[in-house]
Amino acid sequence: MTEYQPTLEEIVAFVVSFLEIERSARYFSVATLTLVAYEYFITFEQEADYIYHWRGGWTAPSILFVFNRYFIIVLLIISNLMLLWPDPPDTFCLHAARFTGASGIIITTVVNISLTIRLYAFWHRSRSILIGVSILLVAGLIVSTVTSIISLVPVKPTPKFAPGLPTGCFLIPPMGTWIPLIPVLVFDTVMMVLTAVQARRLLQGTGASLQRQTPIVTHLFKTGTGYYVVIFGVTLFTSISSFASPHLEAVVPSSGILAAITSIMCSRLLLYIRSELQTAKTPRLSTATVGTPYDTTAERTGANFEMDNWQQDFRELEERGARRRSDDAIT
Repeated sequence: MTEYQPTLEEIVAFVVSFLEIERSARYFSVATLTLVAYEYFITFEQEADYIYHWRGGWTAPSILFVFNRYFIIVLLIISNLMLLWPDPPDTFCLHAARFTGASGIIITTVVNISLTIRLYAFWHRSRSILIGVSILLVAGLIVSTVTSIISLVPVKPTPKFAPGLPTGCFLIPPMGTWIPLIPVLVFDTVMMVLTAVQARRLLQGTGASLQRQTPIVTHLFKTGTGYYVVIFGVTLFTSISSFASPHLEAVVPSSGILAAITSIMCSRLLLYIRSELQTAKTPRLSTATVGTPYDTTAERTGANFEMDNWQQDFRELEERGARRRSDDAIT
C-alpha cells in the first residue's frame, strides 16, 4: 500500500490556511494586551487612591491586587513576543509556552484567593465557609495544574515550511486545553451561589427602607453577579473554541484572553468596593457593640469600613431582620 502524497495544491492551501491562523493569533493577542493596557491607564488614578494611599494600609487584598494587576502584563508581553518575534529558537518557544500555561493558573489562583477573602468577610468570617471554599480552591488548583502539565508536556514547535515560515512561536496545539477550565467554572459557580445566599439572608425581612440603607450588601451582590456572568461567558467561549475549530483552537487560548478578563474583573471588584466604602454615607444601625459612634464623613468611612466593620454591619442587619420578623408574628 503506497503512502499518500499530498498534491502541490493541497500543500499550498494548507500553508495559506496556517498563515491565516498565525495572523489571526497575532491580532487577537495584540488586542488582548491593548485591552489590559487601556484598563490600566483608565484606572490608575483609582489604583493610586484605593491601593497606595488607602488609609487602611497594605492588606492582603491590596498585595494580591498589585500582583494580579502587573503579572498579567508580564504574561501578555511574553505571549505577544512569542508571536511577533520573527524567528525565535525552539527552546524559547517551548519554555515560553510552559510559562504562559503556568502563569494562567497562577493568575486564576490569585484571583480565587481574592474572591475567597471577599466571601469570608461577607459571611462574617465564617470558619466553615473559609475551610470549605479553601478546600475547593486547592482541589481546583490541583486538577488544573495536573491537566495543564499533561497537555503541555507533549507540545512541540510547528515544523518550518521554509526559512522564516511560519514566523514567531507556533506550536502544535495540545489536546484537552478546555479541561483545566472546568475547576474555574465550578469554583466561580459556588462563589456566586454563596454570595447570593448570604445577600438574601442579610436583606430578608429587613424591609425596603432598610435595604436602601445597606448599599454595601447590594453592591457586593451586584458586582459578584456581574463578575460571574462575564467570567462564565469568557470561560465558556474559551472552552468551546478549544475544540470547535482548528482556527479558534490556535487563536483564542494562546491570546491569554481568559487570564486578562479574569484579572481585569478581579481588579475592578476591589476598586469598586473601596470606592463604595470611600463615598458611603450609611450610618451605623446600632452602636451598642461599638466603642465610638460610626463616623459618616466620606473622609473617615473608607478607613472605618474594613473587614471588621463589614462583619459588624452584616450581623446587625441580621438582628434587625430577626426583630422585624418577630414583631410581624406578634401583630
